[in-house]
Amino acid sequence: MEIGFPPKYVKEFYIAPATPEQYFVWTHEAFTELGWELCYMSKEQMTARIKGSFGSEKSEITIRNIHGFIEVKSESLSSQILSWGRNKKNVEEFLACVASLQESMSPEDIEEKWLRLQDCLVLEEQDLNGNEQAFNQASSFFSLLIPGKGNYISPILVYLNVFVFVLMVISGVSMFEPDAQDLVNWGANFKPLTLQGQWWRLLIACFLHIGLLHLVMNMYGLLYIGWLLETVLGKVRYLSAYLISGIAASLISLWWNDFTVSAGASGAIFGMYGVFIALFSVRVLKEQVNKSLMISIGLFVVYNLLLGLTQDNHTDNAAHIGGLLSGIVVGYAFVPSLKQFQNQLIKYLTIGSLSFILAVSSFVMLKSAPYDLPQYEKGMQEFLEMESMALEVYRLPPGVPEAHILYELKERGLYYWNKNFELVKGFDKLNLPKVVQQQNTLLKEYCRLRIESYELLIKAVDKGSNEFDEDIKNYDEKINAVIQEITQLQQDNAI
Repeated sequence: MEIGFPPKYVKEFYIAPATPEQYFVWTHEAFTELGWELCYMSKEQMTARIKGSFGSEKSEITIRNIHGFIEVKSESLSSQILSWGRNKKNVEEFLACVASLQESMSPEDIEEKWLRLQDCLVLEEQDLNGNEQAFNQASSFFSLLIPGKGNYISPILVYLNVFVFVLMVISGVSMFEPDAQDLVNWGANFKPLTLQGQWWRLLIACFLHIGLLHLVMNMYGLLYIGWLLETVLGKVRYLSAYLISGIAASLISLWWNDFTVSAGASGAIFGMYGVFIALFSVRVLKEQVNKSLMISIGLFVVYNLLLGLTQDNHTDNAAHIGGLLSGIVVGYAFVPSLKQFQNQLIKYLTIGSLSFILAVSSFVMLKSAPYDLPQYEKGMQEFLEMESMALEVYRLPPGVPEAHILYELKERGLYYWNKNFELVKGFDKLNLPKVVQQQNTLLKEYCRLRIESYELLIKAVDKGSNEFDEDIKNYDEKINAVIQEITQLQQDNAI
């Protein structure tokens, strides 16, 4: 299977002992016998189009003579991302046909055909016609990075994503494996923070990426689908679809995930694929484009969703699915305005309606979030503050009077441990994920052990005796064991 933009297969070899004229004739005859459509012919190069099923153009094969060196290249048209070995098969079919012609054609036949074909040659300084030139330019991947007519928004979005990534790296964030906390600091979508009023994370997260590979793959997908859709939608519809899908993807991720740090443009990009699917289903896209595209689009979407099932710690499938579904909705919503492309009123009414629906849906979804995580997060901050004050007795300098130690143990230590115990018991009333409930059970055990160990410490200090040392040591071991359980639980579930 060949994958690329577009996928291609190349075979190179020396022409000797044949002459360039002989190979030229064999090439022309091979194109004819194979039923391939000749679309360009010069002394140095011949190009043909190969039809696919239902008459759609699937591949382009080019034979070039470079100073006695032959290059045979089969290349899928730009609307495909993989060819399942079709390009290699094209090259093999061509070479087999040429080998057969070498055996069957006499020198006289070759000379006669060469004389007839010379009048049809394009001079070396001539170029392809305007349509061919435009097609080849659009087929070049790197040309997609240059903003221009029909491809203006996508390159700008790419540069914006890259710019943000460069800023992150300059600030000290790892280029390949950024830390979750760094991503959160830069604005990644994280449920406990987003639900506390930091709604801007829904949009900012669409421009952050979890490493260089994540950025490159997303930008590749963005350029590919952007070039296809922006010409059809126009700049305003395309940008609106991208942003609406991106925010919708962030919302679905927020609703579905509890502690996942979500970032990346993939939700918005999946939205663009959703738009494509919608427009394809109502035949808005041109027939010669969508027939060859649909399988590639479907494979790309399915591949990424399956990847998310196997690597759910790194891939946010909720955002992918949310983006895809929202894109389908946006695509269908744009159909009336696309059929009356110049009607600005319909265009902006559609965009305004979609934005309003997104805003209302966001409000409803966020207000009906399935868990009380904001309250829990706020309570945990209070827990940590009181825990710090309760442990101050362990930070007292040597030589402190026993009266002061007793004061710290009784009036501050026991007081704050009891307060924390009641606080964690109060968490039982909140609607929280199962893993957080497990953590709370351990926290209650942690507080209970701390309270009992402090009561023993008070007795030991009060009596000035070492008789409780063994019991205090046992409590310390139990406390450390609970702390390790909590730490492991947090690491395993990214709490």
